[in-house]
Order: sequence, then structure tokens, then C-alpha cells
Amino acid sequence: MKVIRALLGGLQNTLRHIGVVFLLYFFNIIVALSLAVPMFKAFKQGMDTSMGFEELLNRPDYTIIEDFIHQDSGAVISSIIDQAPWMIGVYMFITVFLNGGVIKSLVTKGQESGIGDFFNNCLQYFWRFFRLNIFTLILQGLVVGLTILSIMGGFKFIEESYTNENTYYLVLVIAISIGSIAFSFINMASDYAKVRLVAENTTASLKMLLQSIILTLRHFFSTYLLYLIIGGLMLLFLWVYWKISALISTTSMVLIIALFILQQFFILLRIATRIWNLASIDVMRQMLKPSGGGRGYYV
Repeated sequence: MKVIRALLGGLQNTLRHIGVVFLLYFFNIIVALSLAVPMFKAFKQGMDTSMGFEELLNRPDYTIIEDFIHQDSGAVISSIIDQAPWMIGVYMFITVFLNGGVIKSLVTKGQESGIGDFFNNCLQYFWRFFRLNIFTLILQGLVVGLTILSIMGGFKFIEESYTNENTYYLVLVIAISIGSIAFSFINMASDYAKVRLVAENTTASLKMLLQSIILTLRHFFSTYLLYLIIGGLMLLFLWVYWKISALISTTSMVLIIALFILQQFFILLRIATRIWNLASIDVMRQMLKPSGGGRGYYV
């Protein structure tokens, strides 16, 4: 089965490039610190000299948090909102920048590359991925807009036809379900386009996105099932983390350190799963390609 072969082949390729996982983890720490430090300063300023938050290290006390939210959160939230645009910009820039190095490492077979080659590839493919992200966001924005319009239209039809109130819920569920599938489908097709941009060494970002949409539509079951399996694994890992972290009470420094180590392990696992997704897509892409070569399988 193509999906199983893609999963196993992608996992094998991910393990071969475990160094890329740790490199992304390092950048994840840098980004996290760049976002956390301003937020910490904002919260510290909001707390002033209050000693109440120190009580949270010994026992959970939601009254302290509630008082802070109602009395001191205004300035803190305002400060965070002011800094949000550049925080989001930094995160998106680094994510787009690293994509080229990551995917080039995955699609290059039998060639060892150093960290210098990795960053050269990041630079080489940056603008291609930047344009691709813009096109993807536009399509996803259209999906969100159409979903909202369909909900509004459905509600208006219900009001005029005097149907049961449960119909509102049905329209909402159907519209959101279809919109979510379409939104995730475009995201999946964008991942195929990323791999193709590097594998075929082309700069035609929009063309690759449109052709990848056609490709994934023609092979919807295999491509979307692969996407759902890896996405489901990400959700499973997150659920396991929540369950384990809920069992750890941060009542001592040892337990706080244990929780921190657990968090870092699951961050590594999340990064590895994202790379596994791209590596599996590369395997699936090659399996969908006709034995004679060429580009006939894209159109």
C-alpha cells in the first residue's frame, strides 16, 4: 500500500537526517526565547512587586491568577498585542527560511552536506517558499471567507423557511467540516509544492501549488490519508503530553525540571514528526510519478 510505504520510507529518511531535527530544535529555542522574554517582562511589569505568584510554586491557587487577570492584565495584554506583529513576523520568516535547507536535505540522496550547505539551501529557496506561502494564505483565506459566507447564507435560508432550530447546528457543523477539510487540503498541497520546488529545482511557486492541488485531488485517498495519519500522530503525542504533565505536580524544583525535560522531549518529537511528514510526501511523490519519467502525473 502506497501510504504504508510512504510512512516507512519517510521515517527512514527522517532518522537518517536526525541532525536536521536537532538543528530545528535549536532554532525553536531561539524563537521561543525571543517571544518569551518580552512577554515575561510584560508580566513582570504587570505583577509589580506582588509576591502572590510565588505561592503558585507551592500550591495551585486560581484566585491569584483571577485577581491578576481582572486587575492587572490590561497593560500586560496591551503590551503583548503591541509586540505581536513582529513576533509573528520573526516566526514566519524563520520557518520559511529553514524550509529550503530541510527539504533539500531530505530529497538529496546519497550526498552528505554540512551546516554551510544547509544555510546556503535556505537562502537559495527562501523567495520561492515565501511566494508559495503567500499564495497558500490567499487560497486558505478564500476558503475561510467562503465558509463564513455559506454559514451566513444557510442561517438566512433557515430564518426565511422557519425550519427547526437544530438546523442551525447542522448547517454550522457541515460548513465548518467542509471548510476544515478544504483548508487542510490546501495546506497539504502546499507541502507537496514545497517538495516539488526543491526536487525539480524550479522557481514557479504558483504553478507548483496549482499542479500539486491537481495531483493530490487525483490521488486524494492516498495523499490525504497519509496527511491525516501523520496529523493524527501529532495530536496523539500532544494528548499523551497533556496526560503525563497533568500527573506531575510542580511542587519542587526536581519536578519542575522533570516537567521541563518532558516538554523538550515532546517538542523534539513534534519537530521530527513535521520532518517525517515532508519526507513521506517526497516518497509518495516519487511513487505517483510514472515509470517513464516526465510530468504527466501532475496534470
